[in-house]
Amino acid sequence: MIEIDPLYTAEAVATGAGRDGHVQTADGRIALDLAVPAEVGGSGDGANPEQLFAAGYAACFHSALQSVARQAKKKLGDSSVGARVAIGRAGEGFGLAVTLEVVIPDLPQDEAQQLADAAHQVCPYSNATRGNIEVTVSVVEDYSSCVQSADVQRPDRKGVIMDAVYTTEALSTGAGRDGRSVVKDSDLDFTMTAPKEMGGSGEGANPEQLFAAGYAACFHSALQMV
Repeated sequence: MIEIDPLYTAEAVATGAGRDGHVQTADGRIALDLAVPAEVGGSGDGANPEQLFAAGYAACFHSALQSVARQAKKKLGDSSVGARVAIGRAGEGFGLAVTLEVVIPDLPQDEAQQLADAAHQVCPYSNATRGNIEVTVSVVEDYSSCVQSADVQRPDRKGVIMDAVYTTEALSTGAGRDGRSVVKDSDLDFTMTAPKEMGGSGEGANPEQLFAAGYAACFHSALQMV
């Protein structure tokens, strides 16, 4: 377990009917009605925890990528990070699997992959999920909008086969924590800013808020199931 000295804490509350309820951060910057995706029998008329996780992970990893690039004195150019998050049954419960696609147009493939691997070691989302779920990081020429088949079987880190039933995608562009994170095929389009506690303006959403909102909604749904 990694011990931290907190610089900033995000809070969110999920209410209502779990995945068909409502989630809101303490400052109100994120306030969303939730809905189960149409792919798994819901209306799909609202956000879901996987979309929030994808948007947050894409922005968080993009920020980490830019940080390690500055330390290495490398210029990324018009970089972007796409996050593809799948949920499905794993053993007796449910699990997640993540694919991160990194675009760094101004660097050769090998240098770009080295930076992506370095970002994976420092990204808070990566550290939070390490050893628990499958996370694949790859450098690509262009972010692919091709969603993986919903019936694909993927092993998690513990070797349990996960039958993915729903997959969502998000793309982070701009300056990472001060950029933009957009979820495909949805109305979720987040202007991101670092919180004031971390030297930013605090005028937009941030990855920790998205994580808190998604986690609160997901856990509330699980609580109602049991």
